[in-house]
Amino acid sequence: MADILESEPQFKTAAVNYANNGFLPDVYLTWITDDERQVKWLTGYFCSMLNYNKNLMPTLLTGRNRVISLIDALNTDNRSKLNIIESAKSAWNIQQEKDRIFDWFKNDEEDDERCQFAWTWIRDHTHYQIQHGPAVRSIPDLIQLFEQIAPNEDWIELSIEKIKVAWRQRKYRQNMIGKKQYNFVLSENTVYLLDGLSKKYDLTRAEIIEVLIKAEAEKETYISEKIRKRSILLD
Repeated sequence: MADILESEPQFKTAAVNYANNGFLPDVYLTWITDDERQVKWLTGYFCSMLNYNKNLMPTLLTGRNRVISLIDALNTDNRSKLNIIESAKSAWNIQQEKDRIFDWFKNDEEDDERCQFAWTWIRDHTHYQIQHGPAVRSIPDLIQLFEQIAPNEDWIELSIEKIKVAWRQRKYRQNMIGKKQYNFVLSENTVYLLDGLSKKYDLTRAEIIEVLIKAEAEKETYISEKIRKRSILLD
């Protein structure tokens, strides 16, 4: 075979061109997986590079095969393809590092509820038509939704901050059910002691006052003693 290539320059040129422009060995593509989020993100990445409408991708192409088909469609030599793939890999890693902006949603007791709340907020406060899409029920779902609809990263950060504010407001309203607001005049020393207890036990002023009142109502310890001492002084 080598003799033929040497004796027939046109065959040698064709073979070299094929080697340089053929399919890349899979060893360079092992980092591409069937992870749904990665597939969607890389599909968008390469479709943008190819100026191709990702919604027109053949439905039979799924998972990592969809991404690899786009890489194969790059009209360039293999050396350039390798550079493009390395750039894509780096961009994907950077994209994952940005996931820390979603850390607020990672709450063992409320993560699902917070994600669903975020989905509802996006549905009600943006122009994106997600009413008929599946509801977000997990952090990966939420990240994919933001990556799908966000025009830029600043929009994601601003939206998350607005969601957090709306969440706190809702929690506050829920906590106020069955409660009324009162204003009390306290001495500076009492306020100082109250703040000390608040800091020590990581509770709000209102929570400290409520605990003390409930404790006194149940045990009747301090007020009755104070009244007894006052009576002694008056006698």
